[in-house]
Amino acid sequence: MRKNKLLSIFILLILFACERATQEDKNVRKPSYISTKTIKESENKKDTLDFIAPIEHGSFAIELNHKKIYIDPMGNSMLYADQKPADIIVITHYHPDYLVPGGIENLSHEKTKLIIPTSVEEILPGELKEKSIALKPDQDTTIAEIDFKSIRFPNAEKSRLKENGFHIKTKKINILISGKNQYLSEIPMIKNLDVLLLQMNLQEEKALEKTIEELVRLNPKQIYPYYYDGIFTYNYVARLKHKIENRNPKSEVKILNWYKNQLN
Repeated sequence: MRKNKLLSIFILLILFACERATQEDKNVRKPSYISTKTIKESENKKDTLDFIAPIEHGSFAIELNHKKIYIDPMGNSMLYADQKPADIIVITHYHPDYLVPGGIENLSHEKTKLIIPTSVEEILPGELKEKSIALKPDQDTTIAEIDFKSIRFPNAEKSRLKENGFHIKTKKINILISGKNQYLSEIPMIKNLDVLLLQMNLQEEKALEKTIEELVRLNPKQIYPYYYDGIFTYNYVARLKHKIENRNPKSEVKILNWYKNQLN
């Protein structure tokens, strides 16, 4: 009798916990912030990567040297309602979802700078063009002691989007925004790479294996996959994490919530 009573209490507790978890899952999620303490340790406070914040799919923000940097901001200004205005905006390529002048203007203030590929320059209206620094492949610029270099992808010229990667660094932190993963093999070896942000637009098993080989070659301390909407690609992200961390324990794959609005 006592055993049955204890069992009943145990089942009720499980059901209560499940109901509670379900209710929490329905709450509106705010952007996920990941503190990178392993990188943040620095005697110079200006040389810190404070967080990486997913916005949605192909768009995210980082805070570096106390500057808010948005990468490929989306055109939907509601996604940025709780975010600080941009000090720097980096555009990697032309895409109608991201390159929306009104959205960029809403994120900007008087001193905001845009860093763009030359292929994007002609598309911008006059006011945004005046704020812009257009980089050809292999060109670089420095803002607030942060170096931005456009990565050359020879094959990208054949694409109508003309994707660019960007190497962003300070004296102590190396960040690489890879661009499309099919161009990984064209990225020069970057020593002591702290963070690699990887577009996961993979379509087949062979591409996954090739990407893993290139990530092992680049050997970053942290890898952040993004651009992976859909169950099919979610599976690839999980497998990439498992294989990379097994082959190279010095690399950590961090999976953030890029699709929070779909999970509410």
